[in-house]
Amino acid sequence: SGRSILYEVNGLHILDDTYNANPSSFINLLETIEKIRVKGKKILVFGDMLELGEDVQEEHIKAGKLISDSSVDVLITVGKNTEITSKTMSGNKKVWYFNNQDSAKKKLETLLGKGDLLVIKGSRAMGMEKFLPS
Repeated sequence: SGRSILYEVNGLHILDDTYNANPSSFINLLETIEKIRVKGKKILVFGDMLELGEDVQEEHIKAGKLISDSSVDVLITVGKNTEITSKTMSGNKKVWYFNNQDSAKKKLETLLGKGDLLVIKGSRAMGMEKFLPS
């Protein structure tokens, strides 16, 4: 579970990619998001990519640039490293950064609507499955 699983709950499309995150799997995820057509918003909840060593900052900056050029409408970042991702964003995307999951989840719940696509991605240790609708 948690490896690019697409399903629907009450009109909300969910792409569960919570199992793990690294730069190449993140690029693959964005390519997948581009292929998915929905009537609503594309919302990405992105948690830290861990175990990147000294490349951690550079890879999170790259992620922000890639998201800026994608069809993602809303970005919620969670964790210490993704703060730089949110600050790297450009264009007219709605972006929020949170250092804890509870605050991020509360914000997410105010944004979700029927026809939206919710995409969740982050390293295993981030416990991103907590963002999946129950």
